[in-house]
Order: sequence, then structure tokens, then C-alpha cells
Amino acid sequence: MTRGFSVVELREQCQTLKMDWTLRSPFVRARPVVPLLALASCASLPDYATPKGGVVDPDQLSAADTITYRALTRSDFRAEAPPDSARQHAEKLGALTCAVVVTTPDTRYEVQERRKGNSSTYHGYFTALGFEARMDRSCSWWNSQATTTPESYILQHEQIHFALTEIEARHQNAGVPEVLSDFSVDGDDPDEIRDKIQAKLDSLLADAMERLLDRNQDFDEDTSLVHDVEAQ
Repeated sequence: MTRGFSVVELREQCQTLKMDWTLRSPFVRARPVVPLLALASCASLPDYATPKGGVVDPDQLSAADTITYRALTRSDFRAEAPPDSARQHAEKLGALTCAVVVTTPDTRYEVQERRKGNSSTYHGYFTALGFEARMDRSCSWWNSQATTTPESYILQHEQIHFALTEIEARHQNAGVPEVLSDFSVDGDDPDEIRDKIQAKLDSLLADAMERLLDRNQDFDEDTSLVHDVEAQ
């Protein structure tokens, strides 16, 4: 299981003019997580039921019960209660899926030192980069009291939300070759190089979250208002 947004074991190599870094949990600052809702019954899509995006602590997700994309069952919804943001209106919800796009465990970058006389400059770039969709089962919640919408419909709805997350991860992966070939940073300070690489990763994930929220909201507006199997 991935232990974070881009976590691999630190490899410190004592090689001349070369430092090998990894994106470790304390260094990673942000990860988008999107709670995705199925409404039990509703005449319109209220604010509390629209998909939300935010960040989670890397250590929190690494300890979570996450799965990569597959067919979901009701037993995958293991939270005893919905997140605080949805708790006030829990009785109106059919289910809530916590889905996230994270980097794959092998994602890493390298910073090379280039010496000329008594001065040094640094060159940084990704050596591996990948993305995957995950569902946090410990956060995902099923409303056992919901009776106005068939269970199969709610489960299908949440499956589609998870599928949209998987599609976004694949969209990100399609752009990885370009990032690996075109992105690099140079400077006099290795810490600044790390910050710029992190900023690039943050930017990629921010773009992913924006697209993911838009697609999920469009889907919810089309299908969460009524029980319509064909529309869903």
C-alpha cells in the first residue's frame, strides 16, 4: 500500500557530486482528497452535498485503509460516521466515498550537484513519477438508515465516483512522459530546488483536483436529484 503521496525509503548515496532525494512524508505538504456523496433523496443539490476537495495530512492517509480501483461492495464503507463536514445532514445522504489521487510509491526525484572551482550549482528533476486513485475505506461511510433509494443504485453511484477518480489518475499519467522530459530546475540552493520540485507536484495535483471536482459535480447534478438508473 502506498505510504503517502510520494513516499519511498530514503536512499542516501555517498557518491561524488550527487545527492539522491525522495519525497518523504514530512516534506510533502498537500494531497487532494474528495469526499463524494450519494443523496438518499433530494429535490436539488444543496451545498453540503456537492463534492468537496481539500488536503489531508500525509501520515493520516498512510495509516488509512485504502484500496486501488476495483469494484466496490457495501463492506468497503467502513466509517462509523460521516466526516464532520457532512455530519449535520447525514440523514439526507445515501453514502459518502473518500477518494484521492496520490503519487505512486516509486515517485522520486534527484538533485545533482555541479561543482566548478569552489562554487556549486544544483540541478533537480523527477526520475520517476506516477499517479493512482485510491479509496479510503476508513473514511467512506454508508447510511444504513437510507431507505428511499435502492442500495444497488447508491453503490453504483459511488462506484462511478471512484471510476472518475481513476480516470483522472490515468489522465495525469498520460502527461508524465512530458513532465519527465521537459521539467527540471537549476539553482544555487538544493533546498530551493526541492521546494520547486514540490511546487510542480502540488500544481499537478491541484489541477487534478479541480478537474475531478468539476466532473463529479456534473455527475451529481445529473444523477443525485432523482432515482434515474439510465441517467446514472
